[in-house]
Amino acid sequence: MGSEHWGDGTRSVHAGLPDAVPGQPFLPGPVFAAPYHLDPERGPSAATDEYGRPDNPTRRLLETAVGELEGGDCRVFASGQAAITGLLLALLRPGDTVLLPADGYYAVRSFASDALERLGVRVVLVPTAGPYPSFEGVRLVLLETPANPGLDVVDVRAVAGA
Repeated sequence: MGSEHWGDGTRSVHAGLPDAVPGQPFLPGPVFAAPYHLDPERGPSAATDEYGRPDNPTRRLLETAVGELEGGDCRVFASGQAAITGLLLALLRPGDTVLLPADGYYAVRSFASDALERLGVRVVLVPTAGPYPSFEGVRLVLLETPANPGLDVVDVRAVAGA
């Protein structure tokens, strides 16, 4: 039976794994600490797996696995704050408006009011439980549910419908 007929459990166990190669280990080996001595001319671009923080085989396999399970591309980050920062900086440009939860994670609000506003992005803070403003002209609505730390819950259906 081919992988297109696998159930969720089997897909989860196999996701991100390379095809079997006779004579090779069944699973990818460990990734060791990044080398401290980089090529002085080309720096980190000198080798595929030169510096483990931004990219390494384990990270690529995790991204592949999650991408396969979710049906798309995936990028992993070291923390939620890093992921949200990456998303906001990738999507927002000067003149854009972003709606953020007023009662959401403090570090996201702090980053937005500091860095994003300096870049010309309009930041609007909205209570997680509503009421929700018009989304006219809004580039991005970031939801956090339940909100941290108050545990308020977003009406996802209402926000998605708007």
